[in-house]
Amino acid sequence: MTTATQIRTRKTQPTPPPRALSYDKVRNLFGMMVAELERHVFGQAKLVREVVQAILSGQILLIVGPSGVGKTHVVEVAIKIFGLKGEVVPLNPEVTAEEITGFPIFDRASGKMVHHEGPFGRGNQLVVLDEENRTSDKNQNGQLYVLNNKEVVIDGQRYPLAQPFTVIMTMNPPEVDGTRDLISALVDRIDVAVWVGQPNINGSQLEAFFECLKYWRNPPEINILRGDSASAASGNGHQPMSQPVAEISDARQTINQLRSYMPDQILRLVCVIVRHFIVSGIFAHEPSIRTLNAMAQKALIQAITQDGRQPQAKHVWDVASQCLLLYETEEYMTTADKIQVIDRELKKLKDQATSLGRGGLDRLWAQYR
Repeated sequence: MTTATQIRTRKTQPTPPPRALSYDKVRNLFGMMVAELERHVFGQAKLVREVVQAILSGQILLIVGPSGVGKTHVVEVAIKIFGLKGEVVPLNPEVTAEEITGFPIFDRASGKMVHHEGPFGRGNQLVVLDEENRTSDKNQNGQLYVLNNKEVVIDGQRYPLAQPFTVIMTMNPPEVDGTRDLISALVDRIDVAVWVGQPNINGSQLEAFFECLKYWRNPPEINILRGDSASAASGNGHQPMSQPVAEISDARQTINQLRSYMPDQILRLVCVIVRHFIVSGIFAHEPSIRTLNAMAQKALIQAITQDGRQPQAKHVWDVASQCLLLYETEEYMTTADKIQVIDRELKKLKDQATSLGRGGLDRLWAQYR
């Protein structure tokens, strides 16, 4: 006889995804985009992967690092290669919120008020907000409305964002002079943060510098990635793109559909990790439900693009720190110190789960309930 508990369990356990939802198709697209972007960016392999994952998923990515390490360059190249309409928006304390979202202006020729679109308009599909922590709180609040509602309002009229739409932000480390804290609501809205240091190739900074200079000496032409592109013809094992924007849209739709099939065990692990950091008291502001969503989504994207499969526990452990990096700690820390603290806490929690043996996650779940 089937009990009520068994029925509830059966309903909450997702079924395997149908064959029509292809992990391999998304993984293939990811591999080709990374390979092409790495022809123009040297010594920043992790950053390249993070940017491509953000474009495919639509997650809001914040790139943190010192000046001159390629934070903005990699996204500028991505806009050109992937055939996206986009722009880089340099931010500073003088840039107003209206300059970003748009504003009404009187047109003398027609004698009427017309709407001047900002970077979130103009049909842009990728907007890069450069040096985010130099702009005003009012500007950040204006961005927050657009990110939450996926629309721009100018003089009472609403304009939906172009699709597929992606926002990538850059900023210098908070300890650098001339920066300011991001408002807590915007921190909560950013899905993933990645730390970028000086470039290196196979652990060698000198080799990365040399490759950068060779590129500067004779830069290759940057073309839209299509079937006749250099990487597609180089036999890298990936199928060529015929319509980059359309294929990015299809990949994003597939990722969103595959989200419905994430195992409950993975969702529980995300909950345990976030709950651990709440009760640890490390952060001045507690991570929220958005952090849960961002971590689960990032684990899904990591699993699809790297391994072509449903996420496992290792994918959650791999990405967890990136979804926690922006939260302020109770005690002041540099970005490098904060990364060490977060990684140490994650290792401690992972070791605890391992020490509990088989069913360790279930025991942790019971412990943190």
